[in-house]
Amino acid sequence: MATLSAHLLKFELSQWLKLKNAIDKTPKGIIHDFGAMMNSKYNLNDKQLSKEIDHNMALLLILSKHVQQETEV
Repeated sequence: MATLSAHLLKFELSQWLKLKNAIDKTPKGIIHDFGAMMNSKYNLNDKQLSKEIDHNMALLLILSKHVQQETEV
């Protein structure tokens, strides 16, 4: 199972939201849910995440299960 950084997750969400906003303006535009996209792209193997349709809940799931804690130096 992949472990992601908080920075990478923030970047991916930002990019997905930009794409979603553009597609929402397109008639009949369809976008994959954020959770399903992240599950597929990073091979997270998380069935709950792949079924989550709300991007905020998907973000919380990813943060709780797949983001590494930053260590202080």
